Amino acid sequence: EAEELLYYDVRLLHLLTGAFISDDCSSSQIESAIDDFGLSLQQRTDFAVQAAAVARLSKDMEVFGMLGVPFVHKQLTTSRMLTIERLPGQSMEEILTQANAKGNITESVEAEDRYGLAHRLCVAWLRQALLGSLFPAEPSPSNITILPSNQIAFTDGVFAGLPSDAKANLWDYLVAVLTENPDQACSYLLKEMEEGRRTVSENELRQRFRQLVPFRDGEWAYSSDNNSLAEHFFLHWKLMSRGGYRPRVHLPSFYRGLFMIASVAQRLAPQRDALRDALQNVRILAGAERLRDMLSTPRLGEQMDSYFGIMMDLPQRLDEALTLGAKGDVRLKLRAATEEIGERRRNSLAVLVALFMVLASCAVLSRYLAASGLSGARVDSIRAVAFLMLGAIVLRVATR
Repeated sequence: EAEELLYYDVRLLHLLTGAFISDDCSSSQIESAIDDFGLSLQQRTDFAVQAAAVARLSKDMEVFGMLGVPFVHKQLTTSRMLTIERLPGQSMEEILTQANAKGNITESVEAEDRYGLAHRLCVAWLRQALLGSLFPAEPSPSNITILPSNQIAFTDGVFAGLPSDAKANLWDYLVAVLTENPDQACSYLLKEMEEGRRTVSENELRQRFRQLVPFRDGEWAYSSDNNSLAEHFFLHWKLMSRGGYRPRVHLPSFYRGLFMIASVAQRLAPQRDALRDALQNVRILAGAERLRDMLSTPRLGEQMDSYFGIMMDLPQRLDEALTLGAKGDVRLKLRAATEEIGERRRNSLAVLVALFMVLASCAVLSRYLAASGLSGARVDSIRAVAFLMLGAIVLRVATR
């Protein structure tokens, strides 16, 4: 009868909201925590949900080589029993425990730099949260495994997903914090809040965002100088919650996972902000994935169809031009053609600059992929797609 009792007990938790309200904890904070707890409890007590989440992650692994996913034996899995592959490698908990005991990195991860591991861990989590289908909401050291292939696997815990509009808002919010734009950061984060018992106006909230100073106001103590990217996120979350703004139901899971992954990264590399650097790399990764989508087989086919249409019309256009020339009417078009040629000459420099920028972007992307831990075949395929796009741009310019 435990399942039925849990179902009703969770719904009774809201009756306790008044008992926990204080100067440091508002009703909106308590209600948000209760909703998040109920959602997590539902996922943790149904192994069928976790098995389905692992299956979705397997599809992400096909396009994101840094991610490792265990195999689920579906025929041996039910809602109350999960049969899953035990992956080779070391758990993050073992790495941290051994490193703390010896005061430095252990022989088992001798070739792995602390910062490099922290950086790849943050890249994997951010990519899944902002670009993937699901992300781990509880990425604790005990359920993170580093595979011999340097892939990162999230093997247990609650997995959550974000709606497409939330991904766009949170992406813009993170970039605004990264580029030190407090007004935009406040605006994008407000889009993920629901109507509640607000104690401050939006204008006052934006003013507080501008006046925020991490080394003075910081309470999370993520790093020694209290000026890390995660410290900004923590202070923004505190300002929102204390101002009476209630987050949408999916937002607490995102923040919970973000702070847990930032804590693990800080333990690995306390002197550097791996999360900040990882977000920069995910921006490059997002561009590469958009490039892949643009050059997917259906879209590429549509583009080639348009070029074939131009080639099919070419003989008719030549015949019309020769007919006009024979009749002497071509002079009527001469002035317009001259103006068009002049316009093209004025734009030629801009076109060349754009082509050089695309070529430089391809070179940067190629170097990043080589250091990202992807397999050689996958890197070569992505490089080929990138330079195929460059060729398509050159062809487009040549036909205009």
